[in-house]
Amino acid sequence: MRTFLVHSVLAVIAAGGLCGPAAAHDKKDAPSLQRSNRYPLIHPLLDIEYQVAFTELKPFRDKVQALVERLTEQGRAVRISVYFRDLNNGYWTGVDERREFTPASLLKVPLMMTIFREAESDPTLLSRRLTCSSEELSRHPMSIDVPPASPVQPGMTYSVEDLMRRMVSDSDNGAAVMLAGLVTREALEETFSDLGVELSTPGAVSGPLSVKQYASFFRMLYNASYLGKAESEKALEHLAASSFKKGLAAGVPEGVTVAHKFGERFVEGQSVRQLHDCGIIYHPKEHYLLCVMTQGRDGPALAGAIAEVSRLVYGEVDAQLSVRKR
Repeated sequence: MRTFLVHSVLAVIAAGGLCGPAAAHDKKDAPSLQRSNRYPLIHPLLDIEYQVAFTELKPFRDKVQALVERLTEQGRAVRISVYFRDLNNGYWTGVDERREFTPASLLKVPLMMTIFREAESDPTLLSRRLTCSSEELSRHPMSIDVPPASPVQPGMTYSVEDLMRRMVSDSDNGAAVMLAGLVTREALEETFSDLGVELSTPGAVSGPLSVKQYASFFRMLYNASYLGKAESEKALEHLAASSFKKGLAAGVPEGVTVAHKFGERFVEGQSVRQLHDCGIIYHPKEHYLLCVMTQGRDGPALAGAIAEVSRLVYGEVDAQLSVRKR
């Protein structure tokens, strides 16, 4: 069963209108969220007090839609899907947010979450040491466009905790291959099910996902509502250390933390590729989730398109909050 998981999930990893909350918040009885400040990257809900109203961002979907249309008209991408969510009040909006793409390396996030969950019942799991197999690595080559700076090496031994860092921060496929052998397909399916991520084909954990579906993984990490606080914080630390700086991170000012994961899908001999980048942007005044999935013919152009979407969204959020909180 574990061998099946390696070949079904990690083969994909290696290959690289306005919407709002369900109900409007009334200024007189809208709850204010009380959150813990012990961990800098997570914000678990601790209590709800009916005192202060939520203040929502003004809709800006039309601006994102216009940018997406311009980018596709310019030929920089064939398809672009966007999902935005304000993590403090739940407001969200999207552009073609239900279109499905091949997640590729984005699947490393639910794999990491599954391992952290398994470690809750087996405290020794993260310190366990695994030896890298050259045979297994040869079946799952490294990324073409964004290779890890220091990939795992055949014959070398690594701790599970170190492999998770390499898998997420450097998107190391070799590390992912080694870690996949620790969990069963059923365990990974359970993570998807627990987080409410419905699969187009039941049981196909490596199947297509939309930006709206995938965003659930980051939302649960931010709220520490699936893993414990320490595990959620550690997962986001790995994501915030991502070496990929050409997508979401390129659209925000230097120094702003972005906990994110990119994924690329490219098949040798085919002209069409996919590039995605999803994560949490820690704006100094308001944290938000942004997920952008793209398809086109040129990798750098797709990365540039993601950066432009990120830049527009950050600018819109920043402008509104600057006025709102004076």
